[in-house]
Amino acid sequence: MGPGDGRPAGARVSAEGAHGAHSAQVAQGAHGTGGLGARARSGFVWTALAALGGKAIGAGQFVVLGWLLSREDLGLVSMAISSALMLSVIQYAGVTDILVSRHRRMHLWANAGFWFALLLGTFSMALVAWAAPVVAWWQGEPWLGPMLLVMSCVVVLNSLNSVPTAVLTGELRLRELALWQLAIQATQTVLTVGMAWWGLGAMSVVLSAAAVAPAMFVLRYRVSGLRLRADPQWRRWRYIVSDSLVLAVVGVMNAAGDRLSPLIIGAVLGPGAVGLYFLAAQFSVQGVGLLTSNLTAVLFPTLNKMLDQPARMLAAFDRAARLMAAVGVMVSAGQAASAGALVRLLLPQDKHAAAAACGLMSLGLCFGVLGSVSTALVKATGRFGRLLWLTAGYASTGVVCIAVGGWLGDVTGAAAGYLAYSCVWGPLGAAIVSRPVGGSWRMVGGIYAPPIASAALGFGPLWLASLWLPVGVWWDILRILTFASVGVVAYLAALSRLHGGTYRDLITQAAGPLRRLGPLGRSAGAALGRLGP
Repeated sequence: MGPGDGRPAGARVSAEGAHGAHSAQVAQGAHGTGGLGARARSGFVWTALAALGGKAIGAGQFVVLGWLLSREDLGLVSMAISSALMLSVIQYAGVTDILVSRHRRMHLWANAGFWFALLLGTFSMALVAWAAPVVAWWQGEPWLGPMLLVMSCVVVLNSLNSVPTAVLTGELRLRELALWQLAIQATQTVLTVGMAWWGLGAMSVVLSAAAVAPAMFVLRYRVSGLRLRADPQWRRWRYIVSDSLVLAVVGVMNAAGDRLSPLIIGAVLGPGAVGLYFLAAQFSVQGVGLLTSNLTAVLFPTLNKMLDQPARMLAAFDRAARLMAAVGVMVSAGQAASAGALVRLLLPQDKHAAAAACGLMSLGLCFGVLGSVSTALVKATGRFGRLLWLTAGYASTGVVCIAVGGWLGDVTGAAAGYLAYSCVWGPLGAAIVSRPVGGSWRMVGGIYAPPIASAALGFGPLWLASLWLPVGVWWDILRILTFASVGVVAYLAALSRLHGGTYRDLITQAAGPLRRLGPLGRSAGAALGRLGP
């Protein structure tokens, strides 16, 4: 066995291991005062609050960019981001996941993980810089070359951030991680909008990322408390590489599934179509995407601590999946119903063609919302081979469905392909990953059926009625307010009838954070709590 196979108690990290006694005290204090469940709930509360703030910031950014940048500029941004992530995917070779899975002996692994991440980041930076002119020639867009050269400078710092992120995640210091991520996102948004206002066009997005990356690197290392050594600890690399190779392949497949589609759409339909697809994707996944990614940050280390208790792990997965489905389907169905009104209200007329694609992709998220929960479970169990085959299946299916849809029906067809792929792989993925710990198709069906049926009952009639209303600014505002109020209330009422346990759990979890937000929050939390029983 490697040096990280044993799992004794551990907590706060020094890469030199000089703080072992202090780490044990921190671990005992954390478990003694609230236990794992309390720490996980607190982490979820803070990541959920950060997700809400991030949604507001991200949505505001893309609304403003929708007015400041042309469809072609937005298409260039999407192609540059997709190309950079595809080429630099090796930097995400699972260093964070490997370190989190060995959190109890993090002091033995953090330093080696840093030097390994530095090697991966440097290689990725060189690859992106080398490929920049090739990608620009392939897409027929000269500006892609300089954009990718700028992004190559960010790649190595992003790779190094995987180590402090693993430290904060493994220790369940998720409040700090969430708040720093939110602050960084807000800073980058301000810089992006300012540069776009000054007329830098598509370059504004990549230049702002390059400006923020060094500060993010320094802050995360200071907050995590890591102490690094000049010794790369080569002998420990082989234990990292053994798992990292599988996760690197998984990362390549994930990147192909997520980022190859815009490049194919760009090659077939041009940058203008990619710009519309990019806007539709950003609008549809902004809220749910942030929530699910932050939930993974909480759920992966929490489930990993239950590795020797499969029944408890399955129960935790089932509860998290039901809550995620209840919230995610409500948000996604509401977005799908109000997509047309939102796009008409917030974007200029030349971007209105993104409305149908936004609605279809939001519907797809109703089924794909459990992806992060499923990924957290399979990583926590250490079944990386299963994750490899699962990723190969959904990545290839996603690329084919989206590419064929775009070829047959422009941007709306590509979004319809995403919907078809999500309807298949959302439930299928959850069933596959939960089976080794006792899950079943019946359990997965029980997770999906109540919120999907509640969304159909709560938002469906309102959407049909909205089709008869005239199109105009005030009518669109009325549509949005109706979906956000009457639709949400009707959804929750239907959910309370179809699955009272999930409804009560949802109300209880929502009321808790409100009570911590001052007198007004306590009143709102108490009122919401009375709806639970």
